[in-house]
Amino acid sequence: MKQKIKSYSFLALVFAQILWGINTPIIKLGLKTVPLGLYLSATILGAAFLIAPMAIRTWKPLRRKDFALLIIGSVIAITIGNVALLLGLQRVPSVNAPLIGLLGPLLLFVLSVEFLKEHMSLRTFLGILIALVGGAIVLGKPWDVASTNQAMTGNLFIVLSVLCDVVGTLVCKPVLKRAGTYQVTFIHLFAGILPVAIFSIGSLGSVSAESIGRNGFLAIVFNILAITGANCLFMYGLKRRKAQDVGIFSYIHPIVTFIAAWFILGEKPETRVYIGAILIFIGIYFTEIKAYSQIRFYYHKRRS
Repeated sequence: MKQKIKSYSFLALVFAQILWGINTPIIKLGLKTVPLGLYLSATILGAAFLIAPMAIRTWKPLRRKDFALLIIGSVIAITIGNVALLLGLQRVPSVNAPLIGLLGPLLLFVLSVEFLKEHMSLRTFLGILIALVGGAIVLGKPWDVASTNQAMTGNLFIVLSVLCDVVGTLVCKPVLKRAGTYQVTFIHLFAGILPVAIFSIGSLGSVSAESIGRNGFLAIVFNILAITGANCLFMYGLKRRKAQDVGIFSYIHPIVTFIAAWFILGEKPETRVYIGAILIFIGIYFTEIKAYSQIRFYYHKRRS
């Protein structure tokens, strides 16, 4: 049973990052016709409402402290983190977001040991470092892409979003031990986006169906579905793994984003991307090699 849960959490975290990776260029496409606040409110509120029925069916009573922690974590990760991410995406290529986000797993590793008192895994640490080198090669010097203050500001906004995401994960992790996955995901999304939605009400008069266009509506719909699936899968995996083990899966994100951005936005990756991608996959394999072997053994045992 333990190996079954481990394999499910592995797959959940992989597919969560795939959905987030595809979603990054979709967000940039949607922001071409929809104001930032309205786009963020529509997509995250839509995802929260999709999750609501499942959250209600599996709802568990929460202590005031746990509820307060979820609110704080969601405001940091969703309200501040997503606004910072979208402000960054408006100023730099969409591939910069997951690449700068490669710093996240290292920060999560260090902070989870410090604040959650998790046992430090040397294999996880070395795997993160290998993948981080690959990410650095892919990233190169993002401030050289455009020698403007706008590019530098965009990258700094994305760095802020990474910090917010790490802090939000650390805050939610302890609560997941005492609450359901759908319940935590719903509160996380709804409470975090509520301030942005209230602030964005005044912008409703500035948009119309014609101004949003077909691509804008398609981006919103796909974004809602991706946010719903990715957040539920991520919370499922986070509930069943150490916080430091979850971060390594985010290295899947940039590879998927490069592929998606190439087809959707025409942002063709440079040669160094392929070199960095190889190192990223080596880092993931090195970190998860034991888990991967256990999953293979589990499924082999089931078939025999």
